[in-house]
Amino acid sequence: MSTKEKTGSSGRTAGILFILLALAAVAVLGVYICRQLQPPKAPETAIGYVASETASAPVYDADSGAELGVLVRGSQVAYVAADVETPREDGRVRVVNGEGYAYLDAANLTADYNGAVLTDTVYALRGMSLLDETGKLCLDKAKLIVYSHGEYLALGKKLGTFGYTVRKKKPARKKK
Repeated sequence: MSTKEKTGSSGRTAGILFILLALAAVAVLGVYICRQLQPPKAPETAIGYVASETASAPVYDADSGAELGVLVRGSQVAYVAADVETPREDGRVRVVNGEGYAYLDAANLTADYNGAVLTDTVYALRGMSLLDETGKLCLDKAKLIVYSHGEYLALGKKLGTFGYTVRKKKPARKKK
């Protein structure tokens, strides 16, 4: 075997090795660039409810801290879970606001819906069965009421049965 043949095969091996290393470097550079172009991962969010002492709780702008508006007590919000575990100095939690964030006081946030909505039981009937002899539910025995626009209205007048508004009228009998 001549000297030219020996250096030729080792030169080919070195060339192939150089090309493989260059391709690996390009692949690593491509992965790095792709990671830089991706948006940052959004923090993990959880669902909570607004539970303020009053009927609403103020929401603050993330950049300026100015009040943006209010959320009604019982409103469902998505908040950043890490903010509850390690609160900020001002005691506010980030809540999702469209594509960005707003701040809500941590004291006005709860995970329990029943703790957010305050209700009082005004009147309850005990021992009264709303079922008739056949087992049919008779809500007319419950004497239900509705609150609408500042007035309490009684329920109970029968308007018809299911489908009565679209039912065809029976033809009247002709007299002979």
